[in-house]
Amino acid sequence: MEEMTLDDYRAAMDIHFWAPLSMIMAVLPAMRERRHGRIVNIASIGGKISFPHLLPYNASKFALVGLSEACTPNWRNMGSA
Repeated sequence: MEEMTLDDYRAAMDIHFWAPLSMIMAVLPAMRERRHGRIVNIASIGGKISFPHLLPYNASKFALVGLSEACTPNWRNMGSA
């Protein structure tokens, strides 16, 4: 972990968490209006199992998996899961 910088974590979060969240927020209003749509977030095994040498990657993928799991009930309620 000592080899990693905050910039390493920020870069991973930007790509693997903030970018998908930005896309979700961009399309969600239209999906709600139509009451239909699909959001597919692609994580990896890195979102379920940690690898010591991939800390920023794992943290960002765990965040994406958590976001997806937390949002799924809301999307189902609008017919968009």
